[in-house]
Amino acid sequence: MRKKPFEEIENEDDIFVVEHIIKGGRPKPLPTDAPVEYIELMTQGWSGHISTRPTIEIMREKLHKLVKQYRKYPNGSSSAQKYDSNSTSSMSQPVVMPAHSSDQSLPPFEDVLNLHKQKKYTSAFPLFQQYAGLSHKKSPLAKFYCGYYLYHGKFGITKDDDNAIEYLRQAADDGVVKAFTLYAEACLMGNTYDPKNGIKYLKKAVKHEDRSALEMWAEILYNGEHDQEIDLEEAIKIWKKAANKGSEVAKEKLKLLEENQEDN
Repeated sequence: MRKKPFEEIENEDDIFVVEHIIKGGRPKPLPTDAPVEYIELMTQGWSGHISTRPTIEIMREKLHKLVKQYRKYPNGSSSAQKYDSNSTSSMSQPVVMPAHSSDQSLPPFEDVLNLHKQKKYTSAFPLFQQYAGLSHKKSPLAKFYCGYYLYHGKFGITKDDDNAIEYLRQAADDGVVKAFTLYAEACLMGNTYDPKNGIKYLKKAVKHEDRSALEMWAEILYNGEHDQEIDLEEAIKIWKKAANKGSEVAKEKLKLLEENQEDN
């Protein structure tokens, strides 16, 4: 039986639903009988940030491919998996750091990064996991990549928000700037809404002038999201910083604001 979105909100007045969404709320739970690619596309479309939302053209193309794929395999016997929050796949096991006392049995970390760059993700992922369990100078970065893979649920790795957040939190606490941003996004946009930590780590990333963090923070200040006060002046200042770092999203935002001012 189909459920009404946001039925957990006792007051069905639209304004309460809107407020819930602005604060980062999303429909729950996710369906368990849909292709993982469909779940991935759906949750990407819910993103509060334009930089992470697929365009309608990309959505149309991906849905078209899914339809063709499932017409070819009507019984679900294709390589596509069904979304399963209780999956026991080796690619979605809980975060248990492998017990390695040294990295002598592992390839050099640069070789693992090269596997990632060569898009050999299913080969790179278990090696990142092993490095993440070591007392190694590259362990924090390995934790970031583990969290990155699990959070996005791509590359043949099953999406796992809980374990992704734990890896990203550890990487962020170890000082990986890229982890500040992605951990903040996971806290603000993921299944577990944690605005306190989301804003805290996003501000850390902004201090390092991470481009994605600048985009996110400007958007939050402009719209007054996640219980932050609207600050248009600061939002514009941050978009300008992001634009100077090559952000096309920020450039487009500033262009639209300029056009609106001219119209007024």
